[in-house]
Amino acid sequence: MKKALTLILVNLVLLSCSEKKPTVDSQVLKDADIAPEEKIIGVKEVFDEVGVREITEAKIKGYFEMALGELAKITVREERKATLQQFAEELMKRNR
Repeated sequence: MKKALTLILVNLVLLSCSEKKPTVDSQVLKDADIAPEEKIIGVKEVFDEVGVREITEAKIKGYFEMALGELAKITVREERKATLQQFAEELMKRNR
């Protein structure tokens, strides 16, 4: 989870406009006087503005397709790969 969060935060910093960076860095993430619920709302707003969700979902889809491509290269009977492929597809359906 930490790597995914890091990727999301890196995308946020790279994509956000300069006036949004201080809002996320100092006012939202570092300010102990702001309630956690308000921090979450503030970060989500910036995420939505810069399109982090779409970028992250595209990355996930790309890795998923790459993994299925690697699974297809394995030389075993298709029945033996079916359970793993079904599991991977179920993982992709969660949290939507």
